Amino acid sequence: MIESQNHYYSQIIQRLESMKFRIQSGVTYEKYTFDYLARKKAYHATAFGFGWTCFIFCQFGNVDVATLRDYAETCFKYSLKNRLIPLPWGLLHGVYCYAAVVTRGVQSDVADMVRNTQPPIRWSGYVIPVICDLANGDLHYWRNEVDRDWLDAFPKEMTNLMWLYVRETIERVLSPGE
Repeated sequence: MIESQNHYYSQIIQRLESMKFRIQSGVTYEKYTFDYLARKKAYHATAFGFGWTCFIFCQFGNVDVATLRDYAETCFKYSLKNRLIPLPWGLLHGVYCYAAVVTRGVQSDVADMVRNTQPPIRWSGYVIPVICDLANGDLHYWRNEVDRDWLDAFPKEMTNLMWLYVRETIERVLSPGE
C-alpha cells in the first residue's frame, strides 16, 4: 500500500525527470486540472519515427466508466494539440498518451473495463487509460494483444512490439514502489 498520493507522485516525477521528461503541474485543459503532466519528444524505433509521449495524471475520488473515457479522450486531445513536433501528425511521428487516474480504490466494473477493453487506436497515435490504485498498489490497464482487424497492412510482429513497449513503459514508469 502506498502511504500517500504525494509519496506516489514524488516517486513518479523522479522517474520521469530521470528519463528527461518535462514536468508541469496544475495544467487546466477543458474541464480537468491535471495534477501533473510529463512530456517528451524522442525517437521510437518501435514506431519507426519520432514520438510525442505524454503522461497525464489526475486524482479522482471515485471514477466511473464514462468519466474515465471522457478523461482519456481529453488527455489525448491535449497531447495532440500541444505537441512540439512541427510535422503533420502521422508523418514519421506519433502521439503516445498515457491517461493516468490516481485513486484510492476502484470499482470492479471500471477496473474490468480498463483491463478488458482495447484502448482507442488512431492513425499514428494512441491513448491508454491507466488506473493507479493507491489503496493496494495495483495498476489497471489493457494487457492484451491488439485487435488486428484494421492493422492487416502492418506486420503483426511490428504491432506486438509496439504494444510490448507500451506495457513495459507503464510498468516501469507508473508502478508504485521504490
